[in-house]
Amino acid sequence: MCATLLATGPVESASPAFETLLVHLAIESHGLNQSGLFKLFCQAARDHFGASGVCCSIFSSQAGWIVGEVTGCPPWGKPGEALPAAAANWLELAKTTGKAISRHSSSTEALCLQSDSEYSAAAIPFVSHGESRGAALMIWTEQNHRIGEQLLNRLTLLGTFFAGLLDNAHLFDQVYRSRQQWVRVIDAIPDALVVHDAMGNIVRINQSLAKRVGIHPSRLIGRPIGEVLGINRRGNAGTCPLCSDQQDVFEGPIEVFEDCSYLVSTTRLTQELDADAQTIHVLVNIRERLEAERRYRDLFDSIQEGAFFCSPNGKMIEANPALARMLGYGSHQELLRTNLFEELVPQASQRGLLLEELSEVDSLRNHEATLRKKDGNFLEALLHVTAVREPRGSLVQYRGLILDVTDQKVSRAALRRERDFNQSILNHTQNIILVLDASGQIAYVNHRATEIGYSASALLGLPLKRLIHTSHRPVFQEALKNVLDSGAVRTLELPLLRRNGSVARFVVHLNSMREERGDANSVVVVMTDVTEAALLQAKLAHTEKMAALGQLVSGVAHEVNNPLSGIIGFTDLLLESPELPEFAREQLGVILQEAERTRVIVQNMLRFAREVPPQREPVEVNLIIRQTLTLRSYGLANRDVEIVDRLAENLPVIVADPHQLQQVFLNLLNNSFDAIETISRPGRIEVETIARSEYVEIYFRDNGPGISNPDRIFEPFFTTKPVGKGTGLGLSICYGIVNAHMGEILCQNNAGGEGCTFMIRLPAAALRKQATSAEMGT
Repeated sequence: MCATLLATGPVESASPAFETLLVHLAIESHGLNQSGLFKLFCQAARDHFGASGVCCSIFSSQAGWIVGEVTGCPPWGKPGEALPAAAANWLELAKTTGKAISRHSSSTEALCLQSDSEYSAAAIPFVSHGESRGAALMIWTEQNHRIGEQLLNRLTLLGTFFAGLLDNAHLFDQVYRSRQQWVRVIDAIPDALVVHDAMGNIVRINQSLAKRVGIHPSRLIGRPIGEVLGINRRGNAGTCPLCSDQQDVFEGPIEVFEDCSYLVSTTRLTQELDADAQTIHVLVNIRERLEAERRYRDLFDSIQEGAFFCSPNGKMIEANPALARMLGYGSHQELLRTNLFEELVPQASQRGLLLEELSEVDSLRNHEATLRKKDGNFLEALLHVTAVREPRGSLVQYRGLILDVTDQKVSRAALRRERDFNQSILNHTQNIILVLDASGQIAYVNHRATEIGYSASALLGLPLKRLIHTSHRPVFQEALKNVLDSGAVRTLELPLLRRNGSVARFVVHLNSMREERGDANSVVVVMTDVTEAALLQAKLAHTEKMAALGQLVSGVAHEVNNPLSGIIGFTDLLLESPELPEFAREQLGVILQEAERTRVIVQNMLRFAREVPPQREPVEVNLIIRQTLTLRSYGLANRDVEIVDRLAENLPVIVADPHQLQQVFLNLLNNSFDAIETISRPGRIEVETIARSEYVEIYFRDNGPGISNPDRIFEPFFTTKPVGKGTGLGLSICYGIVNAHMGEILCQNNAGGEGCTFMIRLPAAALRKQATSAEMGT
């Protein structure tokens, strides 16, 4: 058919009526998916309007407009390909206006035609309820063809109508999948289930009962239920032996099979036993009844769609638990006392429109309605309602599904705003991020803000200056005012008060957030915790002081050595005098003995404090341990601490730096002594050496309180001692020394006892012969 004549109208009487086209689309669309609908539209639209080609497209956020289906000449590409940019922009324009738009041109660029002939084209949006479901392109290649306003209006109406068909297909697909899922769930139920008609013939039997009978379900359909189950009861031969004539539901123990006794639950789906009446029997093993009840309850609670049966006047007949939860009722029995039309659809205009549409059609799809919940609040819903009629045509009831779409409508805008808000603020999630209003109050906090000790809810609305130490509040207030006024970025180091009262130091970056007109209404605060760095600097300063103190002790020891030499020398001279009385000789002997002891102490201190370059030489571990015990025993003599040494005989030598090993042993002894000082019981330190096949092991055990963090004990600057008692560097240095000697040092609390044990394992000299030779230059 010539599209020019159709556009101008003279031959419209010779073509199928436009209404017939709509009816044709509605009838043929039944059961089709989106691809099938697109094919139907392309063919029907081309045949009706005489177009040279029709293309249906869908929009993807990743790839833009994509060709769905094409009929006739394909100037836009093949299915699955992206539309050319010009055609895509044209569809976007039609989607924005919501109406069909036309174009006439002799250029080949706009739609990528393969010839230079003139063409006329129309873009038709598929819009339903303000949402785009796709679009179509139609083209006529006849010369002098023009598209009139009347045709555009019909194409617009056609696009709106077809968008509704797409919505219906989508909802039908959802309902179909839900039904298929329900069938699979029924077959998955471990309890036996059978459905029969009014004549007692099986309509549906699940896999569990069919397996128990030993026959495939398809071969059981249509057979009498009494014959299949092997039950004979008095009554009509064609009736079900499980049904009761006196009551709607029969429940009692029934011997169905030889080894099972069942409780039978019977439900009739209709109120009258007509040709469509069906009865469901659920056979539950008595021994598993409680478990079966729980499974059924979980099953019905897991259904997501709200389903209902109601009378023609709206009185609820049946409803599933999901609908009760959706509407805020405690149970579906409570919901059954309501009226769908009068109580759940409170707006008179919506109620009248719903009743009017139900009076005209037997199936109502995608009907938008506002429902009232039990607590008076409202929810937006889509209703799919089907009328159930008797064979004579009288209305029996309505059955339907209700989908809650409140969140879909309300949350889109909220989620979009929330996403943009988070993207503009949370750009450094490893730091504490705050947003302050113009008055300095906290309007937003991220999850890291809880490190200050306050919850996010406690920080919201709180002025940030309250968390800053009073000494630095004026500095912060001045910086905040400067950032708001000038937009400058300020960086400060401020002390903040934690909830437990401690003070933490933070580097605070202030940056303003400005509106489009340029006014600053909020400030982004990015805070970095530098408390540990400040403590590290303080500990380094303390370490420097301890090093200076060591140098001072070394100098004092040198100065003490000189007078000691004089005391020892003159004491020797006095002892050589023959005229010296015996009592004086004894007292001078004591003086000489103590002076010699003092000189040994000073020599040991000088030897330990002397800076000796690292060296490697054969070393006897037992000798170094005895020297270290002697050096440390000066301070343990009157401290109620017992030193026990168990040094192995014939211990192999190791290649090591004796001064460094002495530093390790002395440090471990000092740590053990410091730990013992905190307990009230008598102290005991054990030192043991053991010779292994390839190693020498040294053990230091004490009966102190043990170690609370053995996994962190070798970390630099980690200490459990009070402030000023230790630097946290001793064990870290020991670890480095032992590791440099190709050994290992371990720590653990004593199993079933008190205190802890340090174990040092060093390789024997024979294993390091080559390495030792290289280091010593031999």
